[in-house]
Amino acid sequence: MKKQLLLGLSLGLCASLVQAAYLDVLAFKLKPACTLKDFIALNQQMNEWGKPYNLTAEVVVPVFSDMPDGYAWVGRTPNAETFGKAWDTWRAAVVKGEEPVSKLNARWTECTEVVYRRGFDTY
Repeated sequence: MKKQLLLGLSLGLCASLVQAAYLDVLAFKLKPACTLKDFIALNQQMNEWGKPYNLTAEVVVPVFSDMPDGYAWVGRTPNAETFGKAWDTWRAAVVKGEEPVSKLNARWTECTEVVYRRGFDTY
């Protein structure tokens, strides 16, 4: 019985170690219509929307970079599946013009010129 319990705990620990968080990273430059302060406020609104999807994001500012006039938006979810659900919901809301997503998306477009987008698993 003890061996089975230890085996079960070991397998559970291993499974939790290999489960990766997911990062959605968008490097961008701010358009003249937006300041960094404006974009940080927009990100706070996006984080409110993301709470039910377990999606949080932060704005990162370069200390040294090959893109010194750019920034990055780093969204984080517990895993890629969770991100996919949030992304599907976001895209559907944009197409349907649903609030608050359509306003947030419009503001994002007004504020940013996306340079690249990448997805990462973290371990």
